Amino acid sequence: MNTKGPMIKFLLIGILSVSTLSGCMFAGSTEQSADGETIEPTRTFSTSLQDSSIRKNLVSKLKKEFTSKANDIHVTVYNRVVLLTGRVDSQESLDKAVLIASKTPHVRQIQSELSRGEPRTFLESMGDGWLSTSVSFRMSFTRNFPSNRVEDAVYEGTLYLLGEVTTAEEEQSIKIASKTLGANKVISLMEILQPTN
Repeated sequence: MNTKGPMIKFLLIGILSVSTLSGCMFAGSTEQSADGETIEPTRTFSTSLQDSSIRKNLVSKLKKEFTSKANDIHVTVYNRVVLLTGRVDSQESLDKAVLIASKTPHVRQIQSELSRGEPRTFLESMGDGWLSTSVSFRMSFTRNFPSNRVEDAVYEGTLYLLGEVTTAEEEQSIKIASKTLGANKVISLMEILQPTN
């Protein structure tokens, strides 16, 4: 019986799991910013898990409340800050979505970019997905850029940036995002980290 194949797969899964954890495990500890300053991000590995839980919980609540296709609401969470993007059919729906988000456990801040109007088309949705992927790719492969501390969301060509960065890193984030093909507008909702030294 050949056990070599399964054993190699098991080892690879283990290595990938450790690598993934190590990328998050030390979040929240002191580190060097892209411009050489000593900073202390507050988002820990535990917080990243909490972000996933908040998003899952909130998306579920919104789907139960808004069954009409006229309401197109999207949720992004970073460091317990909730960003709501999309279109709704009325001011009442907009207010209700924000209220539901505010009552979700562990949420510390809400950024609402919801507006009244028609939801985006399928092609617009595909374009937004491609834009988000392109921005994430460019940030990941930009030398000395802290892509692990930046999260993006896209709706109808508008790029929203969340995360924890220094002033210089925020400027770099906006520059990368604005120069990505398809970006109509860039809105920074990032929290600015102050140097500890």
